[in-house]
Amino acid sequence: MTTVILSLHAKQPKRGLIAFDKGYVELYEYPRGQEAVITYTKDGHTETIREGETNRALEYEVLDMEAAVAGEKDDMHLDYTRDVMDMMTQIRQEWGMRYPEEE
Repeated sequence: MTTVILSLHAKQPKRGLIAFDKGYVELYEYPRGQEAVITYTKDGHTETIREGETNRALEYEVLDMEAAVAGEKDDMHLDYTRDVMDMMTQIRQEWGMRYPEEE
């Protein structure tokens, strides 16, 4: 079972929680966090994982996108992005919506 709750208006801590049979993972400052804590429920011990720097999040996304477009890696599933763009373009055409540069 999955539950996703998103609030765009209230100022709240942006924390993600992933629960498993033998523990859970807390993600802090989701989706731009740099730290997660794994808690093992059997004995309560924790493990902290730190990766990257929050203030460089956009840079990481740009680098990943550049690598995907260049064919170096496909972490971002460029094929999904293209499929969505194609669908949105088709819908816009059906609705008669055009960007100024398309005129």
